[in-house]
Amino acid sequence: MKTLSKLLQTYETCHKSPVNEIIHLISIPLIMFGILGGLYFTHPLVALFFVVFCMFYYLRLSFLATLLMVLWVTCCILVLRLFEDQLLMISIQCFIIGWIGQAIGHFIEGKRPSFFDDLCFLLIGPLFVINVLTKKMGINIFKD
Repeated sequence: MKTLSKLLQTYETCHKSPVNEIIHLISIPLIMFGILGGLYFTHPLVALFFVVFCMFYYLRLSFLATLLMVLWVTCCILVLRLFEDQLLMISIQCFIIGWIGQAIGHFIEGKRPSFFDDLCFLLIGPLFVINVLTKKMGINIFKD
């Protein structure tokens, strides 16, 4: 299994354009929120099962990454609970807008999304967002 640093480096090769990076900083959380919301709408335990499955993958990469993703998912679920009356519609909108953003970003970049080559990059996307934001604050948290 590749290291987290190696996966992030590979992911970053498809996200060099500053515009694409900004789009991803917005669209990845929207997609994540949309997926969690859709699963939570189905039943909270379905969302929990999905989250636990993802956390096992993150745990194989990095304990810190797992903690950060648990924090992010917890915040998402707290926000989801605020919108329970309109949860499905909001989740669908976030999901669609997020994917449209991804398509625009990769059109601008001129490169295919990383997950076309390996589906694990769908789970690396949120860590890419964390990595970009922390680096902008002068912190490199995912170094080997």
